[in-house]
Amino acid sequence: MKNRAKTFRIGTLNCRGLKTSITKPNQLADDMKQYQLDMMAIQETHLDQTDTDTITTTDGTSTYTLHLSGKEGERRTGVGIVVRRNIDTTFTPISDRICMCKTTIPKMNRNIVFICAYAPTLPVSESTPGVREAFYQQLESVINKVSNMILLYIGGDFNAQTGIRGNNQFKENMGKYSKGQLNSNGEALLQLASRNSLLLTNTIFQHKLSHITTWEAPYRKIVFKDGSERINPIRNQIDYILTRRPHRGIVTNSRSYSGTHTFTDHRLVRTTITVRNFGRKVMHSRKIAFERLKDPITRARYSFAVEMRLMDKEYLQQEQMKPQQSWDAITEANRQAAIEVIGYRDHKKTDNTMILQKSREQKELGSILNSTQDPEQRANIRKARNQKLTEIHELMKNKEQLNIIDHLREIENSKDDSGRMYKAVKAIQQNRKRKPLQIETGDGITAEPTAQARIITEHFKSMFTKEDIDALPNIPPHKMNPPFTRTEVEKAVKALKNNKSAGADEIKAEQLKYGPTSVYDSIADIFNTLATTGECPKEVKEGLLLPLQKPGKAKGPPSNLRPIILLSMLRKILATCMLWRIGGKIDENIPFTQAAYRAGRGTTEQLFALKVMAEKAIRTTNFETHILMMDMSRAFDTVNRKTLMQDLRSILDPGELHIIKVMTEDVRLIVDVDGNRGKPSRRM
Repeated sequence: MKNRAKTFRIGTLNCRGLKTSITKPNQLADDMKQYQLDMMAIQETHLDQTDTDTITTTDGTSTYTLHLSGKEGERRTGVGIVVRRNIDTTFTPISDRICMCKTTIPKMNRNIVFICAYAPTLPVSESTPGVREAFYQQLESVINKVSNMILLYIGGDFNAQTGIRGNNQFKENMGKYSKGQLNSNGEALLQLASRNSLLLTNTIFQHKLSHITTWEAPYRKIVFKDGSERINPIRNQIDYILTRRPHRGIVTNSRSYSGTHTFTDHRLVRTTITVRNFGRKVMHSRKIAFERLKDPITRARYSFAVEMRLMDKEYLQQEQMKPQQSWDAITEANRQAAIEVIGYRDHKKTDNTMILQKSREQKELGSILNSTQDPEQRANIRKARNQKLTEIHELMKNKEQLNIIDHLREIENSKDDSGRMYKAVKAIQQNRKRKPLQIETGDGITAEPTAQARIITEHFKSMFTKEDIDALPNIPPHKMNPPFTRTEVEKAVKALKNNKSAGADEIKAEQLKYGPTSVYDSIADIFNTLATTGECPKEVKEGLLLPLQKPGKAKGPPSNLRPIILLSMLRKILATCMLWRIGGKIDENIPFTQAAYRAGRGTTEQLFALKVMAEKAIRTTNFETHILMMDMSRAFDTVNRKTLMQDLRSILDPGELHIIKVMTEDVRLIVDVDGNRGKPSRRM
């Protein structure tokens, strides 16, 4: 896909009333056209209704959509958003001071949310601080509902001065190009920006003062102490457009304009966004830093937090609780405790302090470069930044070489050849980026995850679901002898490997390993209830199907995908317990020639036997060897479950046989493509 750029322009303007003139809406349309705006936030409409209307330019050549948000009986406020007519938007009125529009940037497939805000004036805020506090609480709640994957912009009249002092205190949230003295409204705005990692875009670009200020006081004669009169009018910067700090790179300009058609004492603030399409970027959700559980103190705090949350669940005190309720309580307690105690993983690619320091320095130089207009200064800044980047690359190269040496030592210290080979392959593959899937449709190739999930679901549904499959024999619930115990469950949990992907329940082995031991009692009760009643949580019968492109196969056909199934933690524990219970019985009935899936034996032995026979065939003239090698397509999917159950009747106890049936019957698979899940499909 070609690297195409799309420019999207948004603005904000305090229009000072739409009822002051019948041509005011036309003036707004004229400004939209003159400044080539796609969306514009407006404040102080002085309208008390929530409505959607159509406005046209004075010459009638262009049409725009005007969305209004007001409060009945309140004509001093009112906000709205003007949108270019050919943009499909979803408008959400929130109050007479806040409203929101959501749309998709045309041809870029990037979602954007534009919030319009009108903060209380400074006199109102200082006389009744509760009004300002309520406004920012409501605005912050709206911001928190917008996903980090969506481009977020907030335009409005915040009646806030930030000034140089604001830049000194909040360097990460505003630039140094501002006007005025920091006031209490400015502090409230910058605190909001700091809490939510926002950036004031029209303070980061270097422009002349008239392109920085956004409000001009009505003319009045001002005489100084020495008798001279003030020549220039009073001007300040109180209108802003904010965005998330990580999205700073796509903001190419932001400044104010004074030549608007709309009659107002405010100036239009316009921000230009340039989005480049480099193909679909896979967005990953934030991950919990489970590696922090290696710390004994963190481990103890986590276990205590889970225990407290389980004690808060009212239905855990009931004697007769459903298995699904019990497992839901365990998973929810673990999720909440993980977020609160462990926390999310830092999005740092390195922990080297020198690299991080130089990275911060080059980012600061990049910000200065983007906001500097003088060619000579830009050349000097670019040279200094390139020097920093060169130093960073050298440090990264040295760090990578040290990592390779560490990997080689780890591989050399492995116990056997198979372990060394596995670790070597893993070390080679771990930094290789997985390419996005490409799936064929009737109309060509789609890279849209939701559509891919639907197509892949249908493909594997037809593969795994058989119309003429024989029904499994009736195997009624039966009490296990002996019943599942806390010790047995704990042993199974401790046997699970760390750092493995979670299944549909989103619970990892580390969470149960280092959680409270009381959880093991609850899990044992779930398994015993399953044995006696057949009732079990849905997670026992669910698997998450991750489609991977088969190497060397053509991209597009779903048949060239390899399904990887991630099981839930509850099913893994149950399978481990059952394997220990029936493993000895099954092993006695398996031929000695089978090496795979048996304790103490592996396919390495079969390969060794093949090697010995090949050597004999080469060295001995009278030794004849015949080898038949078969590759069974979807071997496990061709197993007849009815025949399997009939064969197991003579080997297993009734309780064991019933649980095996539960684990193999009506299993549901959920296709997951980059976090987009399809509908559960029945495997059998």
